[in-house]
Amino acid sequence: SIGAFVLLLREGRGSLCTSFAAYRFVVVRGMVWTQLKNVCLIVFRIYMSPLAYLYVDLLSITLLLWGVSLSRPAARLSATLPEGSLLGPQNVIAGAIGVVVPLTAALVLFAALGAQPWYLRFESSPEISQWSSRSDNYEAPLMLLFFG
Repeated sequence: SIGAFVLLLREGRGSLCTSFAAYRFVVVRGMVWTQLKNVCLIVFRIYMSPLAYLYVDLLSITLLLWGVSLSRPAARLSATLPEGSLLGPQNVIAGAIGVVVPLTAALVLFAALGAQPWYLRFESSPEISQWSSRSDNYEAPLMLLFFG
């Protein structure tokens, strides 16, 4: 019947949009996390704690993707079709905004942290064999709390 066909279209559009949203979320999150790790390594010469990686990869990503998958289809069909390409303008613009905004926020956070009178920049003088001591700093937990 016509009602079942409309319901099938609505569910199909909803699953397509949910799949693209989950893909975009994982790609943008991976790009932002990689760039923030690069900033910490190049600018501050620090490493993230190994438990931070476990938290982000196992707990945070899993729970947030589960939340994305709980979305329901709209009650009415939209007049416009969902984007049919992963590299279409809507996905590219949303991905670019999702990268630029967190990186700008990170710059503001690090500038605010650097302006504090009690803040001492991390001294990266330990030998390379003592790499684990490079995760004892202010910057890595700040980044994990804000972006994790």
